[in-house]
Amino acid sequence: MQDISLSSKAFRAVRWTTLNSICQVGIQFLTLVILGRVLDPRAFGLMAMIMVVVEIVNVFARMGLSEAIIYKKTVTHNELSSLYLLNILMGLILFIVVFISSSFIGQLYSEPSLTPLIIIISPLFLISSLGIIFEVLLRKNLMFDSFSKINILSHLTSFVFMVVLAILKAGVYALVLGQICFHTVKSVLLLLFAWKQNWLPGLRLNLSEVKFYLKFGFFRVMAMFANQINSRVDQFLVGAILGAEVLGFYNVAFRIIYVPINKVNPILTQVAFPFFSKIQDNTSRLKKNYLKYINLIVSINAGILVGITSLAHILVPLFLGKKWMSSVPIIQALIVYVVIRSILNASGALTMAKGKANWSFYWHITMLFIIPGTTYLALEVSNSVIGVCIALSGLFFALLFVHYRLFLRNLVGPFFVEYLQTIAKPLSLAASMGLLIYMLSLLIHDMNYLLKATILITIGIVYYTTATFIFNKLFVEELAKYLPRKAVKILFWIRYKFNISNN
Repeated sequence: MQDISLSSKAFRAVRWTTLNSICQVGIQFLTLVILGRVLDPRAFGLMAMIMVVVEIVNVFARMGLSEAIIYKKTVTHNELSSLYLLNILMGLILFIVVFISSSFIGQLYSEPSLTPLIIIISPLFLISSLGIIFEVLLRKNLMFDSFSKINILSHLTSFVFMVVLAILKAGVYALVLGQICFHTVKSVLLLLFAWKQNWLPGLRLNLSEVKFYLKFGFFRVMAMFANQINSRVDQFLVGAILGAEVLGFYNVAFRIIYVPINKVNPILTQVAFPFFSKIQDNTSRLKKNYLKYINLIVSINAGILVGITSLAHILVPLFLGKKWMSSVPIIQALIVYVVIRSILNASGALTMAKGKANWSFYWHITMLFIIPGTTYLALEVSNSVIGVCIALSGLFFALLFVHYRLFLRNLVGPFFVEYLQTIAKPLSLAASMGLLIYMLSLLIHDMNYLLKATILITIGIVYYTTATFIFNKLFVEELAKYLPRKAVKILFWIRYKFNISNN
């Protein structure tokens, strides 16, 4: 009964995180379309430079406490009180550090105009620290309905705020102030929810109570810090070597193709981590659920990513305008890197659930000696972002096999053939869909962009859905668990009518 209740909570959580992610993707898509036509590539390039700093520093703002709180089965009120105050103090320190370092950051990029922007965004770390612990408690208790509502409202408010500022000719300041708006609204809503739930902590800071969290968090912070550098070093080096405008094209291309895994992965990862944590001692069950989890992620990501790549030459001018056409070959060159990166990132929930935060730390530290060097060498040799994309794709393809041998095999035992089959099936189905719609796009090149996009997207969805329905049994059976009961009945009625084999 406990397993059924836990699974039921996980399925409801997935539904809510799915809604949350769909809304976020929709809002971010509208933001990119509207601001992409109002702002120039340089504005997006400057914002990309800022976000490199923000996302790296934000790792320290969270202190690795999120995963530690979720991993620990019982967390006392006194511990939460000490953790909350510690988190705020860290937010204050980071605010001061970033504020003081603003001039240095501008010099690092050779962009003096970056300094005032860094100063404006520096309070973000203090603002966000007010709600981080409550966000973690929502995730720990699988209360993703409330978490999703707070997230959606925060994104929607920030979207309206940015669009208004952009229309008023605020330029890159619209993007910067939009980030401040988002974190302010989110922290306020989290505080209000915590007050209603009687989660508000006391004024207490006892380090002896939080030794476990700090130890666990240290490895997590350092792993996330290294991961952020590895994830952002390409944008840092492109901006520093090729300039803000080229970085603007690269950043927009990366955002277009990375949005799916940035939203789809957390739908399952945020639920999978607490779920895996509760079955961490049952290795066979953990392996079985991990394969289902990775199949869901790859099936969804592969279809979306391949579809975007195949139709980039139509979608970019349609939604952003022809001034962004330089982003098209970058999107196409990024596909292999982004797909493999989504697969590797998905293993984080399993690693943390087994309490191996130090393993992630060692992995990402090792990558610090590989990814930045590969990126820099690719820029030096090719002097282009396409060269960077190709180099990263080759590197991550090799890392996929290394990661299995060092991590997955040691966490849940050997399952290499099952693992490859789980990944290969949705990838091959997506590749066939991508080839089909790309070839069709060449045949109907005389049509306008909107009509072509509508026809090809429809064909792609119908083809990929049908192929997945027929050939990817694991995905269909797992997806059925997250759908409403009526939808499940329809799903299996169709399978029965078409006499699709269950073997």
